[in-house]
Amino acid sequence: MILGAALLASGCMINVATTAPQDLDCLKANKKTTKKAKADKKDASGKFECAFIYVAPGLDPSVNRAVIESTDINMNVVGCATYDEAEEVVKEMVAKGCTGIELCAGFGNEGIARMKKAAGEGVAVGAVKFDFHPAFEFKSGDEMFQ
Repeated sequence: MILGAALLASGCMINVATTAPQDLDCLKANKKTTKKAKADKKDASGKFECAFIYVAPGLDPSVNRAVIESTDINMNVVGCATYDEAEEVVKEMVAKGCTGIELCAGFGNEGIARMKKAAGEGVAVGAVKFDFHPAFEFKSGDEMFQ
């Protein structure tokens, strides 16, 4: 999870499971920017705030949420039933100080674009990506959650 947060903070959108070490140049290129973003966006305890937002039918963002804490990171995990709910959660997370937000594979291309727009400038938004999600009968989130 810490690697995922580092990738989010760097602005890199890669699949860690299938990426060769030589393809991690985006991390090297963004090292200074990442350090500055981490220094600027820590919470009062000195931890980096980031978020993972997932979308599936029947979720309620007021109930389906948790904060997973480590020594350096607070990972805010929130489930939403629609893109509209997810946009509100993105805005909430940005207001909380998150500068890295990762979206689950349930978000299609349109959903990812909407969340990036909701996050605004200076926030890295990445996504786990399936073109068609196997848990949703191989449909895109764009078909299901708008």
